[in-house]
Amino acid sequence: MSTPSLHPSLTLLPHAQTAIASLLSSPSASPSTPLAVLEVGCGDGKLAHAIATEFGARVAVTAIDPFPAAITAAQSAFPPTTTPNLSFIQSDLLSFYPSPPTRLFDIILCQRSLHHVFPLADATSKLHSLVRTSGVLIADEFARDEVTEAGARFLVDRIDVFRALGLLEDGPGSHAHGHTHDGRGQSDGHSHGGHDEAGHGHGGHESAEHGHGAGGHDHAHNAASASDHAHTPPPQHQDSRSNLSYVHGHAHVGPAPSSSSPREGLPTDPPLSRWTRMTTHDPPLPGGSAMRSALSAVFGERNVKVERGGPALYLMATHKVKAGDEALQKVTRVVREQEEREIAGGRVEGIGLLFVCRKV
Repeated sequence: MSTPSLHPSLTLLPHAQTAIASLLSSPSASPSTPLAVLEVGCGDGKLAHAIATEFGARVAVTAIDPFPAAITAAQSAFPPTTTPNLSFIQSDLLSFYPSPPTRLFDIILCQRSLHHVFPLADATSKLHSLVRTSGVLIADEFARDEVTEAGARFLVDRIDVFRALGLLEDGPGSHAHGHTHDGRGQSDGHSHGGHDEAGHGHGGHESAEHGHGAGGHDHAHNAASASDHAHTPPPQHQDSRSNLSYVHGHAHVGPAPSSSSPREGLPTDPPLSRWTRMTTHDPPLPGGSAMRSALSAVFGERNVKVERGGPALYLMATHKVKAGDEALQKVTRVVREQEEREIAGGRVEGIGLLFVCRKV
């Protein structure tokens, strides 16, 4: 795999740069028509902004996210006066319709968001419908179902260190705000943390009121008593076209929190059990093979390329670390290098996935 940016919001950037440069240099590219780029689940907007800034008037970037707070924050950070070729729109994927309706995109980017769009078949079909012929979909993902005991231990050991040092945004018993899935609902990019977990991250920090991280959203398990969830029930949004509900609140229904050491306040149950709890979801999250099958069903198996075996646990370990951008990138670099060494030594399975799908 290409070496990604060490900022959690920008892991897909090198792949996007390569794809955009390739399309811009193709004989069919029109110098007067900018490439249309769509990011699904844009989070803090850093990835979309980086692309819009680097390629300037040669691209027109649209970034969507279902969270009002995320879009407001992104629009504030990157106003149209500074990046006129970038627009932020509050929308989930299945409810999104471009303007004009006939508009299609040359490149669509999903940075750890695809596995959170339900139903998965509807998500891949929607993505396929939005890509122009000869266009490309790039999805940065991970194989949740391929984590081993060793991989889970790598992750939770680092989470425990960060927690012991007081560096995590959410300590034991705390919850990030997010939005639920009622078994049908959709969301673009989340992290799943129980009472004792940092969860798997789909972005960085600078969290907004919904627990929205950079390039993703934070979600906590609905795993304890009602007293642990003293949040006012938020409104439910119904999409009449797809009959999909998007409910803001707690997201993941899982088992009770793990037992903890009285001396250290750290979980004592097996790492793989903690991983299972961190990724417990209703409906269940798709694994790597399920995502590949769903993409192949609409793009065609020959048109779906998969890079697998890269690091991904480092993002889940560091995404809630409280630090500024520079310190965060240093921490991320160290943990990524540790994971790469473990993968190279055959001690940890690389679960990173990169899907590149071309529409023909």
